[in-house]
Amino acid sequence: MDIAIVFIGVLLIPCILFILIGAVYNKHKDVDIKKKLSGFEVAREILDDHGLDNVYIVEIKTNMNDHYDYGHKVLRLSSDVFHGESLTAAVVAARIASYAVQNKEGYSLMKFRSVVNKVMTFANYIAYILFIVGLCLQDISILEIANIAIIMVFVFHVVTLPVEFDACNRAKKYLTKELTKKELEDVDNIFKVSPYTFIMSIMTCISTLISEIMYNIQRRG
Repeated sequence: MDIAIVFIGVLLIPCILFILIGAVYNKHKDVDIKKKLSGFEVAREILDDHGLDNVYIVEIKTNMNDHYDYGHKVLRLSSDVFHGESLTAAVVAARIASYAVQNKEGYSLMKFRSVVNKVMTFANYIAYILFIVGLCLQDISILEIANIAIIMVFVFHVVTLPVEFDACNRAKKYLTKELTKKELEDVDNIFKVSPYTFIMSIMTCISTLISEIMYNIQRRG
């Protein structure tokens, strides 16, 4: 029962944020913008406007995994975003394209993020594997290693969260030229939840650390 409580503590808040993000995105996923611009066209125009004609845009099949590949200078957009002409597709495409613009302009936090991103992605995976193994084996030393990795991931997300807010501001500025007043009001709601994907990761780290503290208190009690 104690381990079940720990897992609930780890998952509850991030799950709520995930549901909130999905609800807002889905609400506007079927609302096409008046100019009928696809996500590909939105991203391509932003890139071209900033002299990034060497950055390619490719379609990927996985949903909610849209990202800018720093190493290969490629925007990877899910099918719904790549082909979609909805408000959600426009927002996601503009935000992802803004990462490439940040990278070109030498935005300092983007440089830091691009350098350590792969390391932190690995640390994130290994941390939760170790966390689960440590709980199952009731091995404090494994949990302490997991803690170090989780804290590293937490610091990374906190330090680079401004990258997400800056990308949203850049994307919103571009879309102001392309959307109607009513459409801008709707996309504003999408932009408000966009940073939650990173806040969700931060809350997961916090929840995990709190859960381990609870576990240690119960174990010593």
